[in-house]
Amino acid sequence: MVINILFEKEYVSARIKAMNGQLLNKEKLESLNQIKTSDEFISALHKSAYEKNITSINEKTSTNLNMNFFDSINKISAFMPKTFNHDMKIIESMWDFENLKTILYTIYAKKDTINLKKTIYPKGIIYETFIQSKITSIEELGNMLKNTNYYESFMIGYTTYKNTKQICDITYALQKQYFNLHKKTKTKEISDFFKTFFELEDFQTITKLKKRNLKLKDTYLYFPKKTDEIKTKYEKLLNKELPLKKSKENYLLKYSKRKIQENPFSFFLVIDYMIKKRQEILHLQSITRGVIA
Repeated sequence: MVINILFEKEYVSARIKAMNGQLLNKEKLESLNQIKTSDEFISALHKSAYEKNITSINEKTSTNLNMNFFDSINKISAFMPKTFNHDMKIIESMWDFENLKTILYTIYAKKDTINLKKTIYPKGIIYETFIQSKITSIEELGNMLKNTNYYESFMIGYTTYKNTKQICDITYALQKQYFNLHKKTKTKEISDFFKTFFELEDFQTITKLKKRNLKLKDTYLYFPKKTDEIKTKYEKLLNKELPLKKSKENYLLKYSKRKIQENPFSFFLVIDYMIKKRQEILHLQSITRGVIA
C-alpha cells in the first residue's frame, strides 16, 4: 500500500514537471510583448503548447486559449489518483462561479450578453446552460439557474439585491456557496490552500470597499471574525507598483513553492502549475487583445 502511494506521487510529480516544461519561459513571454501583428504572434507560438489552439487571431482566440487551459486541467484529472477525484471536481467548480460573476456584472452594466458566449470559460454547467439561453436580465438568469445547484444561493443574494440594488449582494451569496463547497475537500493540502485563497479574497474585499467608501458587511466576508487579523497579515500586498490581483497571485505562488519545498510530492505541485498556467493564458489573452485592436 505504501509503495503504491509513493509510486502514484512520483508519477504525478513526473507528469507535472513535464507539463511545467511546456510553459513559456520568461524570455519568450517578454518577446511576445513586442509583437504587433497576428502573423507574428502565430509564428512565435509555433511548436509550443498553443500551436493547435492558435491558428488565427480573432474573436474566438480568447476562448481557444481558455480551452487550452482546460485541456491541461483534464490531463491532470486523468492521471491523478482516484482518491483526488472528489476534490478535483470541487476545484473545477470554480469556473461555474467565475462565469456566473461575469454574466451578472455584464447584465448589471446593461451590456449585451451575446458576446459572452464566446469569451466565458467554456466548461461547466453554467457555460452549457448559458450558451443555449438568451439572458438579458438578472431575473432571466435566476430562471436559468432553477434546475442547478446554484439557484438557492442566487435567490438568497437576489432577495437582498432587490432592496439594495448592489450586485455584490448576489455575487457574494454565490461565492459563499463556493466557499462552503471547499469545506468538503478531503485533502488537507487543498484545504490549507483554499483557506489562504479565501483569506486573500477577504483582504481584497476589505480593500476595495474601503476605497469606495462602502460599508463592509459580514455577509461579504468568508471570515468575518478575522477581519483585523487578515488586514495585518496581508497589508504588505498593497504594492503601488502592482495591482492587488497580481500581488495575490504572486503570494499564492510563493506559498505553493514553500509548501513544495517542505514536501516535493505534495498536491501543491498541481496547484503551482495551475496558477502559472492560468497566468500565462491571461498574459497571452492580453497580447491578443492588443493585436486585434
